[in-house]
Amino acid sequence: MRYKKKHNNYDFEIGKTYEGIIYSKGWIMIKQQLYRMNCFEILQSDVDQVKKLVTDDPKNNVEMVNNAVGVDANGNVFLRGVYEDKDLIEYCNEICREKCYKGSTEKYSDPLCLECDCPIANLYIVATGMAQLRETLKVYENEQNKDK
Repeated sequence: MRYKKKHNNYDFEIGKTYEGIIYSKGWIMIKQQLYRMNCFEILQSDVDQVKKLVTDDPKNNVEMVNNAVGVDANGNVFLRGVYEDKDLIEYCNEICREKCYKGSTEKYSDPLCLECDCPIANLYIVATGMAQLRETLKVYENEQNKDK
């Protein structure tokens, strides 16, 4: 991306190119900081280059957010933790036993809260969907980047 328009808070040199990604509508990210897209010219080389979002070893907060859930070798969804990963169903059931089903010690293959309408049921649904999207994106990114 080429810096083309001066902004009073940006410490960039006009005409110089910087490596970054299109983050969302109207914003780009350079070195983990967001900047207004209208101050930059998107070069063809930026469009041709696919930046990988999926990683099994996140190094910063942005990578951690983009890879907060995953699917293990057995097909189980897990939540990525700072110190350890946690199986999604075990995590949901653990919280459900505390909040909704006090004292239950039964083993379930699906979260207990899918039977009620608590926030943990929503977490399960969103995390499962995010895991499916991440796995699909992983296949796409690997295909796009295999020759690079």
